[in-house]
Amino acid sequence: MNKVDINHVKSHLDIETLQEHIKEVMLCSLDGERCQECRSPVDPGLLKVLQLAQLSMEWLLHCQEVLSLNHHAVEERLEAERKEQEQLLEQQSQQEERVKSLEEELVLKGKLVSDLQSKLLLCSHKCPIYKKGFFTPQFLNSHMERRHPEDHESQLQSDREMKSQINNLKMEISSLRERNVQLQQNLDLKTAQEKRLESELGHFKAEEMARFERVQTDSARSQEQLLLKLEQQLKEQFSGTGS
Repeated sequence: MNKVDINHVKSHLDIETLQEHIKEVMLCSLDGERCQECRSPVDPGLLKVLQLAQLSMEWLLHCQEVLSLNHHAVEERLEAERKEQEQLLEQQSQQEERVKSLEEELVLKGKLVSDLQSKLLLCSHKCPIYKKGFFTPQFLNSHMERRHPEDHESQLQSDREMKSQINNLKMEISSLRERNVQLQQNLDLKTAQEKRLESELGHFKAEEMARFERVQTDSARSQEQLLLKLEQQLKEQFSGTGS
């Protein structure tokens, strides 16, 4: 530790040097040490300052460990939220593609129905089998039911199936849109949670940096007090020797 430049550590925030020697400072003991010149024991007040500094450093190291664990936990939560957000975005994209496909299918079905209706209008009041004309659609239906019941029922069944398919498509599109709304709400919620976690992480980092700066300041102050005590003790010892 004799090679450590305290002024350099203070001015450059040399964290690596502090971490390298922090255990040596915490574990060192001046009990039984004596002045090499006069063989006097170390001043009790100086020993107390060193012990208090060591206890403070031990407590600060414990705080640093707890903060590191909390920092890691916050980062894990943030990563989990990001993954869940990505999954929601993917689900939303798939739902949008499904809605688009169903809407296209609905348009095609609508065109088909429109074409069928146009053909029916062109052939209104005419028997599709005999091409015979009737005055009213009621007469035509009555004729179809009597003379061509199978064809008539087949046409009615086809119309019912087409309407049923269109209704099912509309219901599915409505359901998918509702699910998309729910997905969007979940996505907005996850985005808000992610922003909150990022804010907490930034605040946590700022607090950790402030705590470290306080640790550094307290450590530097303790070292300065220790040096002043040593200098004072040496002066007193030299003064006593000179007299």
